[in-house]
Amino acid sequence: MEVNMDAKADKGSSSLVKAHWEKVVIVIALLFMLGFKYVPPFEGLTPLAMEILGVFIGAMIFWLAISISWPSILVMVALMLSPLYSFGQVISMSIGTWVVSFVLFTTALCYVLRQVGFFKRLAIWFLTRKIVSRSAWAFITMLSISSIIVGSFMSQLTIFLIFVPIVIAVFDELGYEKGDRVPMLIVICLLLFTTYANFTTPIAKVMPVMAMTLYTRFTGGLEISFVQYMAVGIPMTIVIFIVVMLFLRLTFKADFSKMENLDTEFLRRDIGPMGRKERICAIVFFCVVFLWLAPGVFQQFGLFPKFAALVASLGAPTPPMLGIVALCLIQDEGKPIVEVDELLSKGVAWSVFLMVGATALLGDAITNSEVGITDWIGARLAPMLSTLPPIICVLLILTVAIIFTNFASDMVTVVLLCSISIPMILSGGLTGINPAALTYLIGQASTVGPATAVGSASAAIASGDGYLQPVPMFIWGMILSLLTGVLMTFLGYPLANLIMG
Repeated sequence: MEVNMDAKADKGSSSLVKAHWEKVVIVIALLFMLGFKYVPPFEGLTPLAMEILGVFIGAMIFWLAISISWPSILVMVALMLSPLYSFGQVISMSIGTWVVSFVLFTTALCYVLRQVGFFKRLAIWFLTRKIVSRSAWAFITMLSISSIIVGSFMSQLTIFLIFVPIVIAVFDELGYEKGDRVPMLIVICLLLFTTYANFTTPIAKVMPVMAMTLYTRFTGGLEISFVQYMAVGIPMTIVIFIVVMLFLRLTFKADFSKMENLDTEFLRRDIGPMGRKERICAIVFFCVVFLWLAPGVFQQFGLFPKFAALVASLGAPTPPMLGIVALCLIQDEGKPIVEVDELLSKGVAWSVFLMVGATALLGDAITNSEVGITDWIGARLAPMLSTLPPIICVLLILTVAIIFTNFASDMVTVVLLCSISIPMILSGGLTGINPAALTYLIGQASTVGPATAVGSASAAIASGDGYLQPVPMFIWGMILSLLTGVLMTFLGYPLANLIMG
């Protein structure tokens, strides 16, 4: 009883300390956001630049240490109070952008497919192929491939949450315990390769889409298309996957005897026949994917030009919007397949919605020519970076992105690195680098965070389930993350430069 009371007291004390710490952080962030404009300008900066720089620093502190939800609203208000924007401009350039609508309706549609069990069915289909029973590495390879393929159509966290119960069921079936090396390897692979799913398509991929939004802002309207994204991402992912799997096969040693003649048919126990509701959701989803990809593919080969132009004019958010409307109209057993109230309350990540909008607006403010922050930063970094070969600059930027993501925040990584590097390239301060290619790679590198619990939500879950201890998680996570960064630089960048040039 006394031990229990002591534990409660310690927990209460810890919560109190955390609450006080958060108050201190909030005050510091507010001082930057609202008071930095009163600081005498640094050499080369104007009072307006100091104001915007203060909002930027305050936003980074809030997003990193407090939350991404209400601070995003505060960012919009702070920029509304600046001389740069009116209320209407703030709304249209933040939550009124196409990217925010794309994230909103895509995540909602993916929520529906997850609820009906389609993605889980797809994952188990991969893991019950006969080839899986040949060896432990056959199982690990198929698990990794399936996590990338299924994850191409949903967020990294969602696919991780689908696969974790499946692999834990395999561990239990084979008698593995927490701390054993084989489960550790499997969880590491799952962590890493679910990040690779971000490389393949922009569907429900917040960080890469955020990077693309910033690129559009910085270039005055240029866009990275779905077809370009996938034309780079799919071959790059295949090659990087093969290299990383060979590296693991040669370097990771463990006793795989329990996985000999593994029979995964037991995973089918909880999967019944595909029902009408699930079939309809899957058909609607693949129709949405077709509408996303058709304009770029048809235009590339000169097919159905009028249809391609019409679909392209709808914009990326329209197909998932149409998909959701269709699922609201179609009924199953006398009820609509999608209930809008449930979808809006459970299927939409409103905090992400706000954060993506605030990021788009903040990126525009930082790079505004009247402000001059990017010119100021570029003038100080360009002399150092201009002496390096372009490919080494790319390697340096991606390495910083990966390290920062593993120890801080993926979202802060995207905003910070894109806001510094892309304007430098466009202004001529950094030459020989394709801004579209680098933007794509920064967006991908910001998702590679398997080394620490703060690197991603998936890593936080993995560190708490007991199968992956913090030390091996950090060692293997950092080695594989940095290896991925090197491969992205020397394989991904030349390909992206060719396709996005």
